[in-house]
Amino acid sequence: MADKPESFGKYLRQKREARGVTREDISRSTKISRHVIEALEADDYRFLPEDTFIRGYIRAYARELNLPSDDMVQHFRRFRENLDKKKESEKEKEYPPPIRFSLSPRVKSIAITGIILGGITTYFLISSLKESPPREERESGSRTIHKQAVAPVPLSAPIEPTIVPETLPPVGAEAPPRSIPKTARGVPLVLLARENVWVKYSVDGGETSEILMKPGESFRIKGEKKFDLLIGNAGGVELVFNGKPFPALGPSGRVVHLRLPVAPAGE
Repeated sequence: MADKPESFGKYLRQKREARGVTREDISRSTKISRHVIEALEADDYRFLPEDTFIRGYIRAYARELNLPSDDMVQHFRRFRENLDKKKESEKEKEYPPPIRFSLSPRVKSIAITGIILGGITTYFLISSLKESPPREERESGSRTIHKQAVAPVPLSAPIEPTIVPETLPPVGAEAPPRSIPKTARGVPLVLLARENVWVKYSVDGGETSEILMKPGESFRIKGEKKFDLLIGNAGGVELVFNGKPFPALGPSGRVVHLRLPVAPAGE
């Protein structure tokens, strides 16, 4: 693979265009959204999930183009490592190490002498200020200081607090009933994450949502008709459908599209 270009995304785009396949074709067959495919081909990983999911996207992309998926993933890893090294070197250039310099013995002696002289001057200045009497005492012998008597301000009469009796319900009266929210109906589906897992899901054909689960987390939903799931890391999640464990979905890193009907067709 020595003829591969430096950009991994450019390499993907060249292979796709050489086979006459469009981004829409790959998105339709792999269930990977178009903006993810565009980001992969542009080497733009800012808004994509972690590398575990990206490797799953690359495997699905490679299988669609009949390319060796393991080689593609290894190429991606090398590209990411080189990209991280390049960023680190740019940071070092942007923030160079501080410049260290040393003073000569003569400069050091002059600085120490200046510090000692400054300390002695400060000491004598503080001592002279302590010995001089206050200005008011010096002027008390020459003039009389008149102080104006200030009459105390009478305090207003204390204000007694107003006690408002609390209205209590009569003895034996029942409190108004609290409204209890209705629980969602349908069949439960529980997702248990063993690794980092990205999931896009829809319940009963409704609005599509996305979640990112960490190891040890669980997520529970209910549906009356069907569940549509797009799982970015098949080996990192376990499913419990209607109280029963679901079979394994596949190895880690594989992208899986799963549709679970709740009721049999025709009901």
